[in-house]
Amino acid sequence: MLAPGARRLSPAAGAGVQVTLTGQVHLLDGSMNPAFVKLLTGRRLVNELVCNELARLLGFRVPAGLLVKVLRADYEQYFTGQPDTVTFYYAFGTMSIKGQPLTQRFNLKDFAVARWFFASQKSWQPIAAFDCWIANRDRHASNIMVDEQLNTWLIDHDLALCGDQPFEALDFAAESVNRVVQEYATSITPALREEALKEAQSVERLAGAVDVVGAIQDSAANFHCTAKESSALAAYLEKRRTQVSLLMSKTLGIPLLV
Repeated sequence: MLAPGARRLSPAAGAGVQVTLTGQVHLLDGSMNPAFVKLLTGRRLVNELVCNELARLLGFRVPAGLLVKVLRADYEQYFTGQPDTVTFYYAFGTMSIKGQPLTQRFNLKDFAVARWFFASQKSWQPIAAFDCWIANRDRHASNIMVDEQLNTWLIDHDLALCGDQPFEALDFAAESVNRVVQEYATSITPALREEALKEAQSVERLAGAVDVVGAIQDSAANFHCTAKESSALAAYLEKRRTQVSLLMSKTLGIPLLV
């Protein structure tokens, strides 16, 4: 549960479009910890819960995900338009991590710096492949955090899984734009693209071993969508993971040799 007194982050402080609060949360074990809480409901909440869990299962660094209860009595300003009978809702939270957005850690607008980053910090390769799987259209460089050891952390997945489109209507073979690859295309050499495509094949194999239905349940996302929606999401992810290498080849603009 979100404790009273959390403050809203401004875009200058790293917040995105969605309202994001920073404060203390009460955990089920009785402890209190600092966390970021995005006031998401419905489909966007499901996206965050599922993708955070999938990333964790594939071995990516992600902040521990939380389902956070926000009480109306403490945060009346965020219940505008809700009937008086609505006394709380659940939002998506993550435990705080020590790091900076990639764009703050490195000046990627400097061509030499960008060339160095993509050549030496190769975690972008499996990240791009993962984003192909989850159809993440919002992986810009500010949605990758970098800690003091230069480890990368993935955040912000509410626009993954094609954003707000109904799960039943999703096309598992549809291409999705990777904003990092697109924006810094001139810094990614042909040799690096070949490496990234091989990495995508590894990610595809790892994704193939994931119990997708179990992941949806473990994330608690199935409590925030209908059984039909949950089933459609699982079917979409199970089909799409077979396309990761092909989708990555299209993202990189190189052919997939089989």
